[in-house]
Amino acid sequence: MRLAGQKGFNDRQDIVAKNISLQAGNKIIVQKIVNEQEHIHASFFTDSSFHRLLLYLGIMINRNLQGEYIEERKRASNSKYHMAQDMMKYIVQYCHITTTEDEVQFLSELLARARYLKNKAVQNNVVQIQMITRQFIEKISDELGVNLNDDYDFFESLSNHLASIFSAKEVSYPENSVIDEIVAENQEVVLAVNKRKTIVQSCMKRELAEKDLEYVAVHVCAALERKKNKGIAFHVIVACHAGIGTSRLLLEKLKTHFQFQIVDVVSSHEAKNLEEGKADFVISTIPLEGCKLDYVVVSPMLNDEDYVRVGNKIDALKSSRRLPSRIEEQEITAKGMIERLTPIVWEAVPDQAAVLMKKMRKAIRDYFRQSIEAEAEIFSPYLHHLLSPSHITLDVECRDWREAVKISGEKLMAEGYIEKRYIDAMIRNIEEHGPYVVLSPGFAVPHEGLEAGSIKVGMHLIRLKTPVNFGNEEFDPVEFVCCLSAVDHKTHLKAFFNLVNMLQTGDFKEKLRRCDTPEEASKIIEMYEYEVMG
Repeated sequence: MRLAGQKGFNDRQDIVAKNISLQAGNKIIVQKIVNEQEHIHASFFTDSSFHRLLLYLGIMINRNLQGEYIEERKRASNSKYHMAQDMMKYIVQYCHITTTEDEVQFLSELLARARYLKNKAVQNNVVQIQMITRQFIEKISDELGVNLNDDYDFFESLSNHLASIFSAKEVSYPENSVIDEIVAENQEVVLAVNKRKTIVQSCMKRELAEKDLEYVAVHVCAALERKKNKGIAFHVIVACHAGIGTSRLLLEKLKTHFQFQIVDVVSSHEAKNLEEGKADFVISTIPLEGCKLDYVVVSPMLNDEDYVRVGNKIDALKSSRRLPSRIEEQEITAKGMIERLTPIVWEAVPDQAAVLMKKMRKAIRDYFRQSIEAEAEIFSPYLHHLLSPSHITLDVECRDWREAVKISGEKLMAEGYIEKRYIDAMIRNIEEHGPYVVLSPGFAVPHEGLEAGSIKVGMHLIRLKTPVNFGNEEFDPVEFVCCLSAVDHKTHLKAFFNLVNMLQTGDFKEKLRRCDTPEEASKIIEMYEYEVMG
């Protein structure tokens, strides 16, 4: 979260911002674009420059939507031209505008004049933490007898939490009665986390404290609540004390994780006028004085503690009275339509499904103009985007695991995804930390830290003619080696998450084993990826 700049600047910005009618969804997307480009280009704005840039981009988008473009600019190269190009490319795509080369040139000049932080701490071993997080989720699912492997938010939030405490000698947790209450009521989860803590411990530089484990347990409890209440169709009103953008963001998060029928979205001061019976309860961002309906208070970003709070409210309502059965009206959304059509297309025309679905997804999203639902996919390519036919090599001859890692890495190096030193670093990583990169029987994903020579996000999969051992007694020998190059903690995450879930699908590896060409392998990957995404 950005810190506020100087008061005078903020006051001036607020006055201008109030006169910019940029859609709430676009505001969220533009901020995300800027955030991601900061990481990709390793150029981090000061707070004042960040806010000025957002303000300019809002003005530019509104101007372009009205068909007004900046005057002709003299072409001059500068160090931020490529950053401006990348930023504008995504703004054009996701804010539905057209632009000109002069707009790109002017934006690059603004970026060149902006002020940047001298450095930014980067968690160099985030991919290692994410892989260990994924293994922990698999084991905790077995321990609790509940499949939590398909909960992307659980995976993302827990890996981010572990990354935040990875290098800390000791974490000072604030007093929190909600956490204490959750832990007291979910001792079986706490015991399961303790039983499987050695998986997480393997990537830590210190012993996990009791409080560390309790916070991990809260993440698990939140995932359990999401799964348990996924199919419950309560009638809910959303009350928010902030603007429409915050309300929409909270609404989309709720709809993602709960099958609520959202009957109304109101400002918090209107809640006292709500009549009994209009909804089962209210979800609010602040306490509601004089509200006649039950309500639960959550943060606008809907964190793990909030999921547990909402789940507890649902449990209390179910226990207190018999709710009427309902036949819910289902809201038609771009995401829902795509999910319904995808398996039909794959079954009807498997040879043309990939191309057809790409065109259909664009047409459906353009028709619905539901940019908020598409937001999570903007900078998170799917696995099949990274493993196109040119990034798959079949029947490679290797003498041992080192040579397999080397060959897989050299394919990425040849296309400019990594530097040569990245390959040596991957091998050293396995020598020092063991074969944790073997994620499933016969399948390894070697990688290294963010500052070890990765240039851009990429993968290259090789299928070995003769499997080799990595030293993992449970999963050796390894037949598939997929080198991963990551540039930040986020961009590769959706592809990696989908890959791990696909590896749990019974015949996925068997289909890869039997295919004859990289093109066939790529189609198999895309088909199974859409299956695991539901």
